[in-house]
Amino acid sequence: MPTPLVLSLALLQALVVTMWTLYALFLPALLTQVGLPTSLVPWLVLLDQALFVVADIGMGVATDRITRLFGRLGPWLAGMALVCCLAFLAMPLVATGPGQQGWLLGAVAVWVVCSSALRGPPLALIGKRSTASALPRLTALVLFGLTLARAAVPYVNLHIQQLDPRVPFAITSGVLLLVVLVAVRLEPHRPGSKAGTDTPVKGSRRSPWPLLVSGLLLAAGVEIHTFLQSRALLARFADEAALPALSPILWVSGCLGLWLAARRLRREDAGELLPALALLGAAGFLLVALAPDLNFLLLGMVVTGLAWGACLNVLVSELMRTGPGREGVRLGLWSAVLALAGFLRVGLVLAGLAGQITALVPALLWGVVALVLISLFTPVFSSAVQRSAVGGIDAGLGFLFGVARGAVLVVVALIAYDRIAGDEPIAAISESRSILVFAGAQSSVEAMIPSDAPGWLTARYEELTGTCAAP
Repeated sequence: MPTPLVLSLALLQALVVTMWTLYALFLPALLTQVGLPTSLVPWLVLLDQALFVVADIGMGVATDRITRLFGRLGPWLAGMALVCCLAFLAMPLVATGPGQQGWLLGAVAVWVVCSSALRGPPLALIGKRSTASALPRLTALVLFGLTLARAAVPYVNLHIQQLDPRVPFAITSGVLLLVVLVAVRLEPHRPGSKAGTDTPVKGSRRSPWPLLVSGLLLAAGVEIHTFLQSRALLARFADEAALPALSPILWVSGCLGLWLAARRLRREDAGELLPALALLGAAGFLLVALAPDLNFLLLGMVVTGLAWGACLNVLVSELMRTGPGREGVRLGLWSAVLALAGFLRVGLVLAGLAGQITALVPALLWGVVALVLISLFTPVFSSAVQRSAVGGIDAGLGFLFGVARGAVLVVVALIAYDRIAGDEPIAAISESRSILVFAGAQSSVEAMIPSDAPGWLTARYEELTGTCAAP
């Protein structure tokens, strides 16, 4: 796949995120100009996310059908990008007075629907045109534009909010349209147009739902941390002036996580990587929640960002690899999952629950994903360990654990035998060599057992509950 095309798609993802950033930044002022209260902002954002969910899925279905019918996706993307840019540019132009509410809301709705064609379909183009070995690297490059733009959000909010909205809206629209036209010009005409000995992306078709549900929980944790908690957590240890520079650390480290995952996916399966990454991210969020100072807090954010960036690449690459011919639908569902995570975050704010969510919730969400994935992919872990250099060590430790467990069971059985047999021992057992071998261990364990076990338990219970006062 041509490198300039991949770079243009990465820039396209960055511009789509920039569009959303500008929209969220200037939406209160635009509503005020048309006579609507700013209290509608969260409700409008919630409606936007719901519309994104539906439009992303629809655009995913359209992507597969158009590619199958015409062999190219570029002209359709160019048309959708043109309408998207015109609607985006129209927002500040029509917001000129109290009578323009309908025009503003209509422009917003058209922009949301058309921008969905610029979210999942460009990634689907990577899956349909790239080779199996190049897929993780190309996915990392395209997603790099998205994560870098998310990292730049605090700087955009800080330096652009004083401008006339027509200026950034016009510049972003023009650049985005130009980038899409370049991508259309560079798109190969046929999936098999790439020369070389490698094979196109193909894999055994699997259900995408385990990956999508896992992605929803992971994205919800990141949304809650990024938009509801990170600023307050940083404010405990840092000055207000330093917050714009510190808050995007998670997304900056996420850029590095994309490339680390691309390297690992060359040698390992997603089933081996995802549980470990989810566990790493849960540990990072736990460190963020319990950090005693700024250094530990930033370390936790870096660890979490690395895990999130790697998870993004693994999830998107695996969705495309295990869905040959249906990349559009799967990535439309993936974009809808990200929109649904945003919907849940805004819903928590509107429900008044944002302040009741502790910093441990993201760690809990990621921990649940880790436990579920570990249970699903335990056979994969087992085979991976057996094939690795530590396979012999694992077998040796397993043998030692088995020996220790057997010894403990023998000691417990001998103690139970003494209590049951009493004055009538069984000669075959009492005269066995096992009695002599385990006599010392048996005596040590018996010394720790209270002579009156029920009475001991009753005393401990009364000791624990004796200080409890009646309500």
